[in-house]
Amino acid sequence: MAENLSTFVDAMKTVYVGVIEELKNNDTRIWKWIPKRPADGGGVTIGSTGPYPSGVMPPRTCNFAVHLGRNATGTFQDPEGKWASAGTQRYRQGLKQGRTGYWSAQVSMAAINRTKGSAAAYARVLTEAATRTGNDFMNENERILMGDGSGTLGVVSGTPSVAANQITVVLDNFQDGRKFARDQFINGWTARTAGATQRTIVSAGTAATNCVKVVNVSVSGSTATIILGAIDGGTITATNLAQGDVFTKGNDNINTTSRVGARDASVRYEPMGLTGLAFDCDTPMENGTTIGGLFGINATTQFAGPHTATPGSANTGGELDWQAFNSRSSIARTINNFIMQSMLDMPEISSGELPDLFVTTFGLRTEFVNTLLGVRRTVNTTEVTGNTGGGFRENAESRKFPEYADRPVIPSRYAPSYRMTPGDVTTQLAATCLSLNSHYLEISEWHDLRFMEHDGLMWRMFERSPFIEGTLEHTWECVTNKRNAHAAAHALLASDFASS
Repeated sequence: MAENLSTFVDAMKTVYVGVIEELKNNDTRIWKWIPKRPADGGGVTIGSTGPYPSGVMPPRTCNFAVHLGRNATGTFQDPEGKWASAGTQRYRQGLKQGRTGYWSAQVSMAAINRTKGSAAAYARVLTEAATRTGNDFMNENERILMGDGSGTLGVVSGTPSVAANQITVVLDNFQDGRKFARDQFINGWTARTAGATQRTIVSAGTAATNCVKVVNVSVSGSTATIILGAIDGGTITATNLAQGDVFTKGNDNINTTSRVGARDASVRYEPMGLTGLAFDCDTPMENGTTIGGLFGINATTQFAGPHTATPGSANTGGELDWQAFNSRSSIARTINNFIMQSMLDMPEISSGELPDLFVTTFGLRTEFVNTLLGVRRTVNTTEVTGNTGGGFRENAESRKFPEYADRPVIPSRYAPSYRMTPGDVTTQLAATCLSLNSHYLEISEWHDLRFMEHDGLMWRMFERSPFIEGTLEHTWECVTNKRNAHAAAHALLASDFASS
């Protein structure tokens, strides 16, 4: 018989063409819009940021001054009567502290030696590990920047099931599926607020009980499911996870039973996000008089969630001016120009300045654009070529987006969306639209994203093994010193896109 491709296959080479294709979205779209400023000082991360009782020394922090009240006692009166008592201005000190993230990469010496040449591999493994890990870190920063400071990744829907040493959990929002990834360590909590109880996720078996690892993530249609597995070689026979519980990042290597990552019961270790800054209430982890409010300044009400018609219970001594305008509703509504305009007018009424950008989900951005597409200024002969085709133009690199009142409406893959009843997948999917004034926002950075090399080594031997390890670190906090310069609208119908 003739020689053919089947008989000669063992003598043929495998030929690789091109570079490694990146399938993950690493764009730091919103991060690029927020000014970065250097910061210094501050002690350990703390839970309570004031106000402090007389004689109690506050922790070492970075402070900024905020003017919250007028001298309000003067009045027009009888010209021969006594003047009203002199009033005073009212000031408060806002406190900020850097929150530090670490991201390690480990590479074997054999892998380094055997991927040096272009014929051996697409890329050198050490370069790949460093570059990809940096991308992963910045993706995490982008996710955090769109959050509310609680570190919440997703919410449990229904009752999780246990089988084959794994826990199967349905998330109430399929869009939250993109916040989970294989090999991610997570914790469970009864609520996103301070004082929540940490779930004993593995309630029977032999393993670390408060931290599990994501084994798989799947999204089908409008349903996102995550599969959780035990760590430390343990077994899972039951779980205490329940509907409405929330997940945050965990840490398998902390030598405590809690193995917390992004937060514990009363302290947040993740930076604040833009959603939290634009609330009309305390942020979830600084909720109530015990914790002391965002940056140590209470809003007039406590956190209750964006899906509620009212922000929460009253805070005695809360500052009305230290909060953003929020348009709320108990039922999801269609986005319209009145809502959009309110998010410009109310910050101008309160702070004296107009916001300069909107941020929301891709689906809600499309809903907004649909309110504009039906508006026609002239009636012409219909054409389907040239510049009259369907759709609308965006260009993230040149910062060209759909606009309202000349302000860009920027879609973010991590912008907040949620079920109107948390944990209940059958209720309406809604989204939040943020109206932000970038002049009063900053990402305070104690240092840039960098590899740790305090001992002069970027990569160091890992224990007594043929592996080297490098660790990226980044310390930052998202801060506003003029909270009422921002606004938000919640409970907006979000026709965001499910998978096929």
